[in-house]
Amino acid sequence: MPMKRGAGKFDKRVIIERVTETTSTSMNNQTKTFEAIATRLACVVWLRGNEVRNGSAMQVQDSAEWSVELLADSVTRTITSNDRLVYRGKVFSITSSADINQDDRTITILCKERKKP
Repeated sequence: MPMKRGAGKFDKRVIIERVTETTSTSMNNQTKTFEAIATRLACVVWLRGNEVRNGSAMQVQDSAEWSVELLADSVTRTITSNDRLVYRGKVFSITSSADINQDDRTITILCKERKKP
């Protein structure tokens, strides 16, 4: 019986969302909404974050950075900093997206977790 091949390092599911801007004709207001365009398996790695001790409490600042590696395809090659990722219910702003290995096989995205106000 052949062995099943695992997902390997691409074992986390992320949602790629793209922004859509609509303009209200009556009020001339622009509204930005995000719509899911794809779900992909990814390698998600926490890079760094800051913790600050404030008296007896520990606070995490808004600087947690993450690296997300995706297999290159027609969707992942078009990801820009205007898009965002959702992973485990958390929203991530994309700071950069590139084919770091220059092999057209994977796309590496650097992003920051968007903290809720």
